[in-house]
Amino acid sequence: MKFAPQTATIFTFLLLSAGAAPASASDPPYAKSLEKGERSIKRQDYSSAVTYFTQVLKENPNVYEAYLGRASARAQLGDSKGALKDYDAAIKANPNVTDIYLQRGALQARLGQKDAAVRDYGEVLLLDPKNTDALMLRGQEPRKR
Repeated sequence: MKFAPQTATIFTFLLLSAGAAPASASDPPYAKSLEKGERSIKRQDYSSAVTYFTQVLKENPNVYEAYLGRASARAQLGDSKGALKDYDAAIKANPNVTDIYLQRGALQARLGQKDAAVRDYGEVLLLDPKNTDALMLRGQEPRKR
């Protein structure tokens, strides 16, 4: 399932708002591949983005940014299951990054998993009680009663 343009915009905005600065000599060796993956997402070349982020993860399995980027790209390619696995891996690598929960929550909402989405937005609010994105998105998702 590919997402509507507005959903693509949400994923891209959330990913790029947490984006890294251009790679420099003092950056880790995977920085260039990470940057290439982010540029591929900006160009909406999601297949290339998956390839670049996977290159990072082969040698550096704890780089949450690569899981986050690959999850976003996979979601845009219609691979929701793969995207959710990547979001889970990103959380395992760094459970304190609100953007991971925001993106996973947005995907879960799109898939009709409203309660899971609300839980993720709640996690964001535990980490950052004034996060306006989480407050807004959580308020948009009706829960089962």
